[in-house]
Formats: sequence, structure tokens, C-alpha cells
Amino acid sequence: MFTPHAPLAVEETIDGFVRSIGGVKISDELPNPPPFENADYIFREAGVIIELKEVTTDFGKAGGIVDKLIGLHEKHYRNDPSWRPALFGGVGHSKAFIADFVRIFREPLGRILKKANSQIKSTKKNLPFENGFGVTMIVNDGFKSLEPYFVRALISDILLNSNSAIQCCVYITVNTYVEVPESEYAHLLWVPSYSEHAPQRLVDFIDNLGDRWFNHLESLTGPFDVSDKTSDTSFLNDSKTIK
Repeated sequence: MFTPHAPLAVEETIDGFVRSIGGVKISDELPNPPPFENADYIFREAGVIIELKEVTTDFGKAGGIVDKLIGLHEKHYRNDPSWRPALFGGVGHSKAFIADFVRIFREPLGRILKKANSQIKSTKKNLPFENGFGVTMIVNDGFKSLEPYFVRALISDILLNSNSAIQCCVYITVNTYVEVPESEYAHLLWVPSYSEHAPQRLVDFIDNLGDRWFNHLESLTGPFDVSDKTSDTSFLNDSKTIK
């Protein structure tokens, strides 16, 4: 039977990780309160600035989102009266339904990336570190209404179409495990998405950072049953958050 590790404090855990591998928590070098809107971490030698965003809200349970989801189901039923949601024995959704469903969550995720973009841009200007690469880490620690594939697809779409200060966004789970097709094990995720302007050296840095991150996690939680590394993210297509 699957037993998750004891929950980790996300920010504290990542703070410790970054410091342990030579990165700097930017607020450690600024007065309190900081004189500008700052990102969280900097790796000066690699030329990377990182903003951490921990998502603890399950947007699918927020009032406004719930109303939109109810409206979507009503619309779908009007278009196809024979359709039933899975809760009532239905099977599957049309592509149009899925597109509308995912679009409902675009606004809250877009706000997160917009805020991160602003903090990274401000940090680049004020340190100064104008030529640094901007990276956002989004840690899902409670948002379970949207499966990982859709969250990652939305992040990629938002990243490609706006947020010029961000060259990479890494979707991470720390305490939230994911069920992956054809695997008997529960998985934690480290899934990067890149803008078209991201150079290979940033990709290499993020890959190395991910390897070191999982080593750090194992030092805190004990050894993993399995550790899979792949650049093929198709495994996310039918993955499900373990609720």
C-alpha cells in the first residue's frame, strides 16, 4: 500500500536545497523590507534567477471557478442531452469540453506567472543582473482539480505567449504524488517548460538542478522506490494526481 512521506515545508525545504548547492536566497542579501519586488533565488555563476511559487489553493473548489464549472457542465448537457458526467456513470469528454474545462483555470495560473514575471524583471533590473535567465518554480501542493498534463500544457501556453522575463517554468510536486500509467509506483514530478528563447545551457542547468533536487529529497525522506528520468513528457498524458 502506498504511504506518502511526512509533509515537507516547501519553501523551507527549497531554501535549504538552494543554499546547499551554492545558490543564494536573495532576501538574505537585502534589507528588510526589501527595496524592490524581488525573486527568491540566484545562481550567479549559472546566470539564473528563480522565483518560487507554491500553489496551495485548489482553484477548482473556489466559488467563482465552481460556478464556471457548473455552467460548463450545463452547456455540455444542452449540446448533448445523452451525456452524463463520470459521477453519474458517464464516460469521457469531447475535445471541446476539455478545452473549455482547462481554459477555466488559465486565469489563476496566469496570475501566478504574471506575478513571477514581475518579480524576476524587477530583480534583474535592481541587482543588476540584466542578462540573467528567469526561471519560475511552480510547486503544486494542493491544486488537485486539474490533472498534471493540463497544468503543464497551460503553463507552456502562457509561457510561450507572455511573461518575457521567464525563460523556463518548472512544474514540481513535493508532497503531492502522481499516478503514472504503466507504473506501480507513485511519482513526484520535476517537469520543465521552456520559452523559445531558452538556450541549451539553461536546459542543461535545469536538468542538473532536477537531479540534485531529487537527491536532496531522498536525503530528507529516505530512498525512492524508483527514479525515472526522461525528456519525453508524454507520460503525463494519462497521469492522475493521487488525492
